[in-house]
Amino acid sequence: MVDVPRDFQPLSIDIEKEEISCDYKMLKVDSFDNTHNPNTHLIEFRPRC
Repeated sequence: MVDVPRDFQPLSIDIEKEEISCDYKMLKVDSFDNTHNPNTHLIEFRPRC
């Protein structure tokens, strides 16, 4: 496991300032469990229209 500094921010301050839309819905994707193809798992993150 990698130690991550407490002040680590993966997103820029400009991105952090953005408001999230009221109709935003979080993706419902199971955690990757290393028993299947990782590419198949990543397909779940593709946008759907």
